[in-house]
Amino acid sequence: MGYDYLALKVFMKRGHIKRVLTQIGVGKESDIYICDSGDKVDDDGKSVYNGEPLVIKFARLGRTSFRTIKDNRDYLKGRSTNWLYMSRIASLKEFAFMTALHARGFPTPTPFDGNRHGIVMSLVKAYPMVSIKGLSEPEVVYHKLIDQIINFAEHGLVHGDFNEFNLMIDDDEEITVIDFP
Repeated sequence: MGYDYLALKVFMKRGHIKRVLTQIGVGKESDIYICDSGDKVDDDGKSVYNGEPLVIKFARLGRTSFRTIKDNRDYLKGRSTNWLYMSRIASLKEFAFMTALHARGFPTPTPFDGNRHGIVMSLVKAYPMVSIKGLSEPEVVYHKLIDQIINFAEHGLVHGDFNEFNLMIDDDEEITVIDFP
């Protein structure tokens, strides 16, 4: 948690985060926490977050179950480096990718800030698709997913990990794409 503290301190100083509430995810590559939003204000003096909870995602590349990371990431080819540096690079790339996608209307969390190996983003009020037992309109959801893949392709992009673990679905069966490798 020592390295997390440095990034967290920056996020708090910048007014994004007030406090960390609970961990909501642990994966091969990251730890995810829900946080109370901070006191950041826009140019008009209004609260940016309106008390809405935020998420911090800390990258954790190189965990025991994910030792081939240097071979799988184009930006690490041939480099000898430690897990924190790899996590920082991955996090900065993910933040930049998410920022560009969100600005172009793709269904992503709203990215607010990135620092070291952490990203602050909006909390998606949805469920991981992997946990969904049934859908009221499965054919409609299927077409939304295919349309999303096509939308990525039309912009020259491939998600690279477009699966049920990286797709969130809300009560209205709207899709949000997360985790951009």
